[in-house]
Amino acid sequence: MSFKTTLYGKYFLLDRIAIGGMAEVFKAKTFGVRGFERLLVIKRILPHLSKDEEFVEMFIDEAKIAVELTHANICQVTDLGKIADNYFIAMEYIDGKDLRAILKRCHEAKNPISVALAVYVILEALKGLGYAHRKTDSNTGKPLNLIHRDISPQNIMVSYHGDVKIVDFGIAKTESKLGRTQAGVLKGKFGYMSPEQASGLALDARTDLFSTGIIFYEILTGRRLFLGESDFDTLEKIKECKFPPPSKYNPAIPPELEHVVLKALAKDREDRFSSAQEMNTALTKVFYSNFPDFSVEQLSDFLQELFAEDIDREQESLRRAIDALPVDEIAAATSAAEAANDRLIESSSGRSPSLRSAISGNVSPPLKNRLRSAWNELNSRVPSPWWLTWGKLLVPFVAGILLIFGVSEMISIFSAPPKKPVAKKPISKLISVQVVSRPEGAELFINEELKGVTPVTLPLLEGKRVAFRIEKEGYEPFLDEFVPHSEKTVFGPYTLTEAQPVLGALTIESSPSNASIFINGKDTEMKTPATVSDLPLGEAQTLKLVLKGYQTKEDRVTLKTRTDSKAYELEPHLVTLTLRIKPSNASVYLNGVSHGHGEIRNLKGNQTYTLEVKAPGYHSRKYDLFLENDREEIIELKKIKIAYGTVSLGARPWATVYINGRKAGETPLVDHQLRVGKYKIEFRHPDFKTVTKNIRIKKGTNAPIIIDFQ
Repeated sequence: MSFKTTLYGKYFLLDRIAIGGMAEVFKAKTFGVRGFERLLVIKRILPHLSKDEEFVEMFIDEAKIAVELTHANICQVTDLGKIADNYFIAMEYIDGKDLRAILKRCHEAKNPISVALAVYVILEALKGLGYAHRKTDSNTGKPLNLIHRDISPQNIMVSYHGDVKIVDFGIAKTESKLGRTQAGVLKGKFGYMSPEQASGLALDARTDLFSTGIIFYEILTGRRLFLGESDFDTLEKIKECKFPPPSKYNPAIPPELEHVVLKALAKDREDRFSSAQEMNTALTKVFYSNFPDFSVEQLSDFLQELFAEDIDREQESLRRAIDALPVDEIAAATSAAEAANDRLIESSSGRSPSLRSAISGNVSPPLKNRLRSAWNELNSRVPSPWWLTWGKLLVPFVAGILLIFGVSEMISIFSAPPKKPVAKKPISKLISVQVVSRPEGAELFINEELKGVTPVTLPLLEGKRVAFRIEKEGYEPFLDEFVPHSEKTVFGPYTLTEAQPVLGALTIESSPSNASIFINGKDTEMKTPATVSDLPLGEAQTLKLVLKGYQTKEDRVTLKTRTDSKAYELEPHLVTLTLRIKPSNASVYLNGVSHGHGEIRNLKGNQTYTLEVKAPGYHSRKYDLFLENDREEIIELKKIKIAYGTVSLGARPWATVYINGRKAGETPLVDHQLRVGKYKIEFRHPDFKTVTKNIRIKKGTNAPIIIDFQ
């Protein structure tokens, strides 16, 4: 079903790019004064999560963190808002693909990323990461101590023009969020965690460097570094941190580059680079010494060739979406923006020509707060008409700010009323509160901390609002809040509703691809890579991949979010060749390698082998053998048929006879049997000179040979 263009606040949603378990992402466009328009991305919380205070808080945290980050290698957030019950973030639109999609297409096209391109992408990502790690709070000047915690191929975008940007600071950790992060909870994609992150230990910025090292390894080699049979197995592999050097799979990797990769992937964080800047410096030296002629156009050309069809399709889709925009709504949006400008210009008449002409730019929320505070302080101190007294001071101040930040932002800054002083709240006391549910036996969570199983009694502060969640398997989670006080200490019973199955989609990839996908024993009639939809969340599914020539792959998969993905390396199908051979002393060779009789195990299936069998006195056999499955071969060699002839040998007076150097006896030798062929006959006598005869024995009776020494 095609997406219908929708007006969302001041944004026009053109197309839905993606939908996950917590948010959906749209390509959007906005219009302003004098023909201003901009393409951007809207990330919106899914409706059913809009009332989840903890998730909303996390979503807002992401916006607050990202808006502080202004760097060429970080996706810029431009707006945070709420329309109806939905919070949203507006951010920079990146016309390109994430690294996961790029690596997948490279694998499909059998066109791997070059070493030079791989190094450049990581260098650019490190620039953005180093900036984020060093970022300070714009209000206090104190370090944010920001850790991304989810550096993965999905969160590194590369535009078709070669720009590299880090995205999604949704689970980033800063100094101010330390107290709100639940201990022991793993956040991030399992395959890209550091050993300390996989172990649930305290983290610092070096965990992001380890994740970057994993991505670097995978770009250089074209294969996953830590991929287990299950998520648990993957985490164990990361904790063990054992893997072959990348040059094993890509001999083009210079030794000095491999040193950088291995240092980033050191198991002990103390052995890694101390910062993204240090890793960037080391990598830069390798880059310019090995690839002095590199230019970003090489990356752009590579992507545009790799995704040529996608680019054409995306441009056509965008053109159609823009053509479908309602003209009257665009005009209304433009008029609203121009009217806002006109109102401010009109209100500024008589104050300053520069104030009336200053219309441009945006202002960040931190600076907006400082400007609003300054404005309110001035407004509270100056009697009406305030502009007559303070005009000389205010006009240059406001005009300068307007020249930098623009009219629409100034309206929102200076229209807010002064903040009233907040009265100190009286100290609350602890009271005992009981929470009851129907049915009983449900888990009670407060601030994501399990408090017990209903009915549960716990101490809470009197008069302080408590948001809680009740969960029980087979029932919908129940979210609500209450205010405990001494006159009401029992809350509930809260009736739980039986849960309806929530469905999700699983993207399945395999190497090699084209494997048939079976779910719970049923053929989906799909082949990898593919996305299987309508799978119940939270229920284990038996996944089976079948590909001729490879071992059947089985896994138990439980969807925890609405969208997830799994990638598998298929192992070649192994077969056993059983040999029954006569005679028993025969020698066996498979592809020129000697083997014994009986079973030859662990041979790769769907391959052709050369089998050769030899034995003395027998005709050898040599032929090609195609092994699809286990096979038994019965081979009986045929004896070589030998032709014989006879000859009579004599001498006067007598002689000892040697045939081909071996003593045959003394004359006379009558009807002596020999194989057909050539022979050297010697007649020896102690008193005479040895006589030698070279003869050919034919089948049957041969002419006698008589030697007369006298």
